[in-house]
Amino acid sequence: MHEKIWQESNLEIPDGTIPQKAAWILGNHQDRWRTWRCEIIYEWTVEMRSIIKTIRPNALIGLYHCPWTDEEFNGARRSILGLDYDLLKKSIEVFSPMVYHARMGREPEWVSQNLTWLYSRLEMDKSKMPAIWPIVQAENNPGIISSTEFETVLRAGFANPSGGVMMFTSHSVADDPEKIEVLKRVYLDQ
Repeated sequence: MHEKIWQESNLEIPDGTIPQKAAWILGNHQDRWRTWRCEIIYEWTVEMRSIIKTIRPNALIGLYHCPWTDEEFNGARRSILGLDYDLLKKSIEVFSPMVYHARMGREPEWVSQNLTWLYSRLEMDKSKMPAIWPIVQAENNPGIISSTEFETVLRAGFANPSGGVMMFTSHSVADDPEKIEVLKRVYLDQ
């Protein structure tokens, strides 16, 4: 596989071990390599979309993904994870950011802030794809997610222009009568 990488890059990679080659690439052509990785991931989504649409034309192509903004962790969503929203919004029909506030050490209000950023970043138009269906945290890990906290993140997940919301995890809601009541109330308000 790595020989194909060298061929596609049109780079003359010096001889050496794999770690030495990797260090040379990152030291001399880091931006080019990271862009190439993003393009590979994008190409996979295009290929998967083609296959899925052939088999199930009405199926939606979704992406569960890390909710980091462009600036967080020195741009790690793109540079480390290879997720370039400018490319992916061409092939992905539903973005599902995993906005697990407690797991990320954030307050419940962060979910709304993060989704507002994402809508803006993707230049959302609710009448067009891609859609956003966030995944909010209901699971008591770490700590306890109170029914009030769950309601805050659930409502943030439903806010415009969201097309829906999922919970992490559904059994965390099913096992908690107060969260079930929140779920009923919020869904009835929609």
